[in-house]
Amino acid sequence: MGFGSIVLVCYALGSFGGILGLFPGWRSIRTPAAWLIAAGFAVHTLLILLTLLFRDMAELSRGDLVRIMAWSLVFVYCVTWWRLRSSILGLTAGPLALALFFVPQALGNAGGGLPETMTGAFFVLHLVVLSVNLALITLGLGSALYFLNLRKNLKARKLLPETGDTAPALSTVDRVNKLVVLLGFPLFSLGLLTGFVWALASRGAMVTSDPKEVASILLWLLYAMVFMQRFVLGWQGKKAAVMLIVLFAATLLCLVGVNFFMDSHHNFFQAPAF
Repeated sequence: MGFGSIVLVCYALGSFGGILGLFPGWRSIRTPAAWLIAAGFAVHTLLILLTLLFRDMAELSRGDLVRIMAWSLVFVYCVTWWRLRSSILGLTAGPLALALFFVPQALGNAGGGLPETMTGAFFVLHLVVLSVNLALITLGLGSALYFLNLRKNLKARKLLPETGDTAPALSTVDRVNKLVVLLGFPLFSLGLLTGFVWALASRGAMVTSDPKEVASILLWLLYAMVFMQRFVLGWQGKKAAVMLIVLFAATLLCLVGVNFFMDSHHNFFQAPAF
């Protein structure tokens, strides 16, 4: 069994265990499931380091780039678990990281070296920034869903079941949601800007009518609205959590809808670009 297979098995079992641990009677497996994801992350990190050490940038494939995106998701998950002593908020990261790690094996054209236009500093910065942003938004989804569920239980005066780890307070979860927006909006703005600069350098045009560019601009406007609601209008609690869920759904639609199913030079099946 190679490193990639070990990562897939750890992420799959950890994700399944984490979801199963949400149900009464299975909560004791939540922490072991989190450790499985952490173990997969360790092997994933080793795999990326070996890839970067023994292969030139031009020899990397789009599959390698997608695996780096998956790595960033689990990195944020592990940091959240470590800082908050709770694996609950990052439950959404495992399944999405599993899907992203598996995608390169499912794509028939994921191999092959990257073109020269995808080896420059602006493209690397573009990829890294958007990967971290995706990780933050995924964390935001988990914390928003947990916030709404916890709020519902508290309003109904239900006794919270034992979680097997330290469950964060409602105010702590809301602060996590706030931090996701505070860091995510500037990061997405930087990712959009570096993408436009990279497009100008590689294609001679900063903005075209490509669906990915249009979708990204619309997503930025939604992001800006969520940022304004949070920090100018003072939204918090339930309304802010719902908007984070909407933002994640729009981000996922922009990523999957365009990169897989639309006629775009960002399409995985049509061109070597995101």
